[in-house]
Amino acid sequence: MEFSSKIRWAIFITVGVLVLILICWGLFSIAQSIFNPRDNNSTESTQNIDRDIASDARTFSFTTIGPIIADNEHRESIITVSPNVVEMKTFRGYNNEVIESRSYQNTQESYNEFRSALEILGISQRLRGTDKEDDNNDEGYCATGRRYIVDISSEIRRWSTSCSSKQGTAAFAMNRVRQLFQKQVPEFNEINRDTGL
Repeated sequence: MEFSSKIRWAIFITVGVLVLILICWGLFSIAQSIFNPRDNNSTESTQNIDRDIASDARTFSFTTIGPIIADNEHRESIITVSPNVVEMKTFRGYNNEVIESRSYQNTQESYNEFRSALEILGISQRLRGTDKEDDNNDEGYCATGRRYIVDISSEIRRWSTSCSSKQGTAAFAMNRVRQLFQKQVPEFNEINRDTGL
């Protein structure tokens, strides 16, 4: 075989390998965009939108759901904070029968401070790898513990559990947020005493 034909074969093989590499890279890029459509720009822009919603929110609520036990023993509570009112309700059973309800007057100034504190705690931050669908998929998690849910103006929902920080969509310190909500209810300890929450 002549030297020039060896060079032609080497060039042909090199070009063939490069074409195969480019085809594989293209197929990988297409597959990645199909199976992982979330890119950093869209995630960042969603986080900015959520942050804006939180800073303009007119209500915040915090729900605690107790262990999954017999209907008559099951308890839930919700604290809702708005510029005019702070309200706490406690429920029995899975049909949310109200067993205690108290409300307290609130002021715009107090609400503004509360909202600012929640913003500093990162109340709208989402756990990486979760999306809006995951925000409503808390049912059945942490069966022997508690689920914690934060709602912001009925537009944003984040949750976590007492069982594991990896369960849920909240990427902030839920315990600190829970304590802040509890401090808004003057008679919290009295209301919560026999609930097991």
